[in-house]
Amino acid sequence: MPGRKPIALLIDDDPEIRAFIRAVLTPMDFFCEEFDGFGALRDRTEVNDADVIILDLSLGEDDGVEVLRWLADRRCPAGIALVSSFDERLLATALKVGQSYGLSMLKCLRKPVKPVDLREMLANRPRPQSAIAREELALGIEARELVLFYQPKIEVATGAVSSAEALVRWNNGRRGLIFPGSFIPLAETSGLMSTMTDMVLDQALFDRAAWGALGFSPAVAVNLSASALVDLDLPDRVGASLHKHGVPASALILEVTEASAMRDTRSSMDVLTRLRIKGAGVSIDDFGTGYSSLAELHRLPFTELKIDRSFTMEIHHDKDSRIIVDAIIRMAHAMGLRVVAEGVETAEQLRILADMECDAAQGYHFCRAVPYDKFIAFLESREPAFADRVISP
Repeated sequence: MPGRKPIALLIDDDPEIRAFIRAVLTPMDFFCEEFDGFGALRDRTEVNDADVIILDLSLGEDDGVEVLRWLADRRCPAGIALVSSFDERLLATALKVGQSYGLSMLKCLRKPVKPVDLREMLANRPRPQSAIAREELALGIEARELVLFYQPKIEVATGAVSSAEALVRWNNGRRGLIFPGSFIPLAETSGLMSTMTDMVLDQALFDRAAWGALGFSPAVAVNLSASALVDLDLPDRVGASLHKHGVPASALILEVTEASAMRDTRSSMDVLTRLRIKGAGVSIDDFGTGYSSLAELHRLPFTELKIDRSFTMEIHHDKDSRIIVDAIIRMAHAMGLRVVAEGVETAEQLRILADMECDAAQGYHFCRAVPYDKFIAFLESREPAFADRVISP
């Protein structure tokens, strides 16, 4: 209903915790409903009008995972935050359970919850949008409403900007700025992905030529979808776009996710090998979250490996994450691959990665994904010796 207050469901068996969360949310204009357990929530019957659910993992005889399963069965669209006094590893696993059920998981907050953390999480939560139709996306592509933001990859040892990942956004006049999770799956299933890929590649290489003319020489990285890896004409179109913009192939990195590369390994080998022959770099993204075997990984001609943020973000306080990240770096270096750690947010994480001899890092510690002009300003803010350094894939 237009103009209504957002609804928050507070599910915790501790009345003091519920009262505390209500006190934080009420000034944010939330209408709060409290439940002391799973049974009370079930009595409400309808949950799909909720905007936010704040859920304790421990609910007496019940637990939060049962609630997550119940919410998933009802296809609840609310953003869900987990709160608990359990250790962070268990919280992170519970978060992944919710994600595996297709729920919109926000964050895990350990008790005692800090008001500032709760307010920040809710203020930055993604707002659900009405479904996007194929025709709307097709018109957006035709009108060139897709825009690129850039997030730099930084050399751990020197601070040089070695490359920048191009991240697509849709600047829709009616909906505002739309993030890729809301339209990339539609593009994949509706036959629009090839057109979108060509458009993104063309814009990324145009921008790379422009910042090259300004004296900056980082490579540009473009993401390829699963469907791109079975498009046997893609390498020729990449070569044509490089020639069109006068960008050397060594200044282009194509990023593919682990899962998409392994979906059809024969076609992936064909496409990725031809891209490497043309001189482009090939990066395996989100490593550690897919389904590949090491034998399959060895067959594909990668030049770079990106460690998924789910490992990197835990290395400063989780021993297992440090062991995994260190092992991945050692394995990748033994295979002749450069390693980029995603999700670096603190100086401590960066220090640990330096000790592990990780090659490059990417994350909010350095810079968020920003529009072209702000990316140029970021390059200008670096030391000139760093900005002008060429790092070949």
